[in-house]
Amino acid sequence: MLNYTCFCSKQTQDNGYVDLSFLSPTVPSEMSPVFFTPAMVKKYIKRLKAKGSAGPDDLPFFKNTELTLAYPLSMIFNFSLQSGELPNIWCSAIVTPVFKKGSPNDPKNYRPISLTCIPCKLLECGIKDASLQHLLTHNVISSHQHGFLSKKNRQLLSC
Repeated sequence: MLNYTCFCSKQTQDNGYVDLSFLSPTVPSEMSPVFFTPAMVKKYIKRLKAKGSAGPDDLPFFKNTELTLAYPLSMIFNFSLQSGELPNIWCSAIVTPVFKKGSPNDPKNYRPISLTCIPCKLLECGIKDASLQHLLTHNVISSHQHGFLSKKNRQLLSC
């Protein structure tokens, strides 16, 4: 049995320094609202791993049902974003240890991953894409902040 308290010690400590040098006065203070279309939801479902694990909702079948689920999910996502509320099950996760390397008996050789509900993952994809598009459009991301960008977006920064 693993000692899950080991995972708590893996957090980053904040040094309190906030570098605001990348901000520009021309950047709008707010982003336009995110709106999900069925086509967007289909695209995000197609990006899911074929053998991904089900989350707390225990629904692993999204990959084969994008045509059926795209419209209702887009409606749920848009309603959730407008109301500012999420279904309670989307706010929960199953934390699972994944072995990295070394001795399997040492808890330090595991990293925690959170298995969240698949609809929540799809919603996160759409919000991430819209946020990233906003940041790239307004040149808010510097070339030194490329760690979470895809190779395609890194190339945009180097131009």
